[in-house]
Amino acid sequence: MKSYIGSLLIIVILCSLIIISCEKNESICNDCTTKNRQSEFKGLYFRYLLTPYGMRLIQYDSTTLKSMNTYPFCTVGSLSIENSKIIKVDGRIVKACADDNDFIQLEKYEIVENCTREILELNQQFTLLDVKWKVAYIQTNGVTYKPPCEGYSELIFHTDGNFDGFMSKNFIAGSFTHTTNSISFSNAGLGLFIGTETQVIFERAFIDALSLMSGSSILNYNINKNQLYVTNPIANSTIKFYTK
Repeated sequence: MKSYIGSLLIIVILCSLIIISCEKNESICNDCTTKNRQSEFKGLYFRYLLTPYGMRLIQYDSTTLKSMNTYPFCTVGSLSIENSKIIKVDGRIVKACADDNDFIQLEKYEIVENCTREILELNQQFTLLDVKWKVAYIQTNGVTYKPPCEGYSELIFHTDGNFDGFMSKNFIAGSFTHTTNSISFSNAGLGLFIGTETQVIFERAFIDALSLMSGSSILNYNINKNQLYVTNPIANSTIKFYTK
């Protein structure tokens, strides 16, 4: 009986030490000034996003535009970043104590307006229809607009005379008619989601360059292998698309 009670006391004492130790380590792990750091990194891309759990950093592949791991984070000082923007971060991944969830200690960041999309020329001639055409850039009146890093910009022209896709934040759909080198749009419908300031500017340029809302302009297009150029003489603009 005495040995049983002694063993039980030892177990209780050990458990208490474990709890105290964990609580102490949790405080250390969640302190941005702690020396208990792991996995220093430089130049990783993250989406700064408001979630039901608060602001989070979501690791982001700037080439494939895919989101990966989600992290809570801490930083010294305040952040001035629009919701959903992509940022390039230097920092550390720190192991939390209580639930073994990693978090990011953000030490330095820069806002990324445009992610680099590699455009490879394919030795294959594409047609206008049933191809996912991604926007490379918009040029209008001497100004170049590149797709915002935080959104998708692409169109598909279907064989039934309808088109759909995304301008960045908002979707777009409608009808079109075309010949071998001209195209015009009608009955365009737009999404009404409010994106970042960069997305709003880009989408305005997109709508104007294709005369999507006027429904009367005839645009010229030509396809060179996997690259599509749509030119609007009235708006003095060109959109370069590509597929891969």
